[in-house]
Amino acid sequence: MYEDDTPLLRFELMQADDYGRYFLATRNEVMFYLRAMMQKRAMLSLFMGRGANSFLTSLLQIDERQSSLLFDAPRDMGLAERASTMRPLVFVTSLDKVKIQFQVDDLALTEFEGGTALRTPMPARMLRLQRREYYRLVLPSSHPLKCTLATDEGLANTANVELQVLDISAGGLAIVTPPDGLPFVPEMVYPDCRVHLPDIGLIEAALQVRNVFSVTLRNGQTVKRAGCQFVDLSPQMSALIQRYIMKIDRARNARSGGLV
Repeated sequence: MYEDDTPLLRFELMQADDYGRYFLATRNEVMFYLRAMMQKRAMLSLFMGRGANSFLTSLLQIDERQSSLLFDAPRDMGLAERASTMRPLVFVTSLDKVKIQFQVDDLALTEFEGGTALRTPMPARMLRLQRREYYRLVLPSSHPLKCTLATDEGLANTANVELQVLDISAGGLAIVTPPDGLPFVPEMVYPDCRVHLPDIGLIEAALQVRNVFSVTLRNGQTVKRAGCQFVDLSPQMSALIQRYIMKIDRARNARSGGLV
């Protein structure tokens, strides 16, 4: 489900240490990313309504005078007609591994260069998952990782909770939070986190929650994703993570090159 950065996930910021880091609200910022999408011919997923219904499109034109955008229409015109009647309409894409999402309030079918296009108003703001300071490894399903958190339930009872790791870097990791029972609030710290890296070693560190997102997966399932930062990670532990990332990257490159 999390093997790459293709724009097929819808996400919603629920809690964060600093909301300003995630939202672009000035016209110049929004225009910068819209132009980048068009220049790089980025593929966007358009989610229709609250469900998992979506299709891929691309940005064809930015009309600054009318504050509107033109998008490529899908081959299935039934999808285009459905999009014109459903709300909300949420676009999701990825630029240089930075996820971008924005919502529009209207969509209409129009003609463009002898074909059909989708016209929407320009978004007032964008939600952005910033690129991190450290290289981030999005874990493929073939190499799953688990994070074990020790949670004190009183001096006489300590419970271990095992959570799925979505991505990892020398700076921290993202995990799928449990449905209930274990709080994840920005700034809170779990002092005992352990991640076993196969063939590399054991990572032991404190983990601080930085943000919490609600993420809609390709299959329509919604989960909560917590972005967490390692606290006072030792150089030795950081080196183990770097070794693990290099190992997985080498395996990926070998597969893509047909060497395995």
